[in-house]
Formats: sequence, structure tokens, C-alpha cells
Amino acid sequence: MRFNALLANAAAAGLVMASLAAAQEKCGNEEPDPEAYRAAVGLRAAQRDEGLSAGFLNKRAEGLLISTYLHVVEDEAHRGFVTDKMINDQSTVERRKSQQLCARTADRRGQMRVLNETFAPHNIQFVVKNLTHTVNDAWTRQARIKEKAEALRQGAYDDLNIYFETGLMTNPNSATGICSFPVEDPWNTGINGTSWYTYDGCHVSVGTMPGGPGVPWDPEDNLGKTATHEVGHWFGLFHVFEGFDCDGEGDLIDDTPATKVATVGCPVSQDSCPDHPGLDPIHNYMDYTKHAW
Repeated sequence: MRFNALLANAAAAGLVMASLAAAQEKCGNEEPDPEAYRAAVGLRAAQRDEGLSAGFLNKRAEGLLISTYLHVVEDEAHRGFVTDKMINDQSTVERRKSQQLCARTADRRGQMRVLNETFAPHNIQFVVKNLTHTVNDAWTRQARIKEKAEALRQGAYDDLNIYFETGLMTNPNSATGICSFPVEDPWNTGINGTSWYTYDGCHVSVGTMPGGPGVPWDPEDNLGKTATHEVGHWFGLFHVFEGFDCDGEGDLIDDTPATKVATVGCPVSQDSCPDHPGLDPIHNYMDYTKHAW
């Protein structure tokens, strides 16, 4: 089952370590669904009951190959906006070093190369099985539409579906992305009376893809790392500031410093919970820090 297999392997691979860089400005996942949160709490308890040591959780996993289905959903005004190069460009990139931890670096890679290179140190890779293109004005107006999900979603529950949508770019009130969390029984009734399986997947603004125009509130948010943040949710990771409480459970990851605010900009010395060890993990992909490396 995806929850047990993927979240456990993501933890073992070190995906959740605070050394990761940040990626996202405005995510639609404000709070995890209660069923997803209960599942995460249950897995954490099971790991502790089984005596899984920190050494086990931090070791390299054997690796995961994730079958991935990509769906480009455009409105008529943006027909053909997403090019194959934005998805599949394999160009090499020269990265300049900077003393500014959140400095922007030019990036010519396609979205899938960005995603795979980001997750490669943790032995997780995404293998594209199919790419669909759809022009439908109604389907771009919001992320979760039952008709769209039933028509486009492919694969099993442990296969990743990513929807790149123009509507998330043009609406200034929309999020840059939103993604489902794993649940223990995907066939249970979930959102709007529909099974969790149907709506399973990530929705990402096409503006945040490499080569895109960014989003209305941040034209420079086009490094492809919004997808990284949303796929983190798909693996079962919560925001580092989950609960906005220094003394709560937070994101349920033991090595994430206590954090009670969503980061704005790049405050490298931010410490929202000074009575707890560590500065805020502003370079964690599951925060909102400005830009990514």
C-alpha cells in the first residue's frame, strides 16, 4: 500500500532531512485530511513500537521507481503553452555559487529532470509512463474536478499523477499547487463523496515549470520546485510548520526543528521557537522559503 511503502521509504531515504532546500510560495494544502493525518500518526507509532532506530530511518533505502503519469490541462487561451522542452529538457546546467542562501540560479532543465535530480540523492526516481494534453476551459478553473479526475487519472494508487494546469497560473487567488496525501484505504469515500483514489495526484501551476512565467505574485517562481513540494505531500510529508505550534507534533518528523510560522522571503536566522533546538528549517522543501537551489 502506498502509505506504508512510500512514506516509510521516503523517511529511510532521508527525504525529510532539514538540509533540503526550499521550494514553494503558496501551497493549497492548508491542513492534511484527518484520515491522512491519522495514518501518518499510526505509521510513526508503529515504527517506534517495532524499535526502528534512527540509524535505520536515516540509512539509504534500496530505492524507489515511481511510475508517473503527466497531464497538461490548458484553457483555450493558453493552448500549446506547455512545450515538451518544459517537461523533458535534459540540458545541463551551470550553477553559480552564491553567499546568499536563497539566491536564484538560472535553470534550463525540464520539469522531470528537476524532479528526478532533486529526489535522486534519496534513491527515488520517477519514470514517465504517459503524457496527455487536454484543452478544457472548465477543467482549468479548479484543481479537483471529478469529471477531470475520472477521465485523466491513470495507473494504480502507488502511481503518481501530476496535472500541470494553466488555471493555477492565471488566477491570482489560486495556489501554485495542491496535492493529495496518502491514506490507508484509497477506496473509502473521500473528498466530495468521491473515493480518495479518484482525486489522488498533484496539481501544479504551469507557470512554475522551468521556462514558465512564474505566478502573479512571484514572476521568478519558475524553477520547477513547486512540483517537488507537492510530490512531498504525495509521499505523506506535511508542512514543516504543521499546526503552527512550537509544542505540538508538527510535521511528525523527528529531526525537523520546531517551527510555528510559514517562512516568507529568506530569513536565514529565523527562529520562531527559540525555546527549542535549531533554527527554523527554511531550506526544507516543505516550507515556503523564497526560491530553491
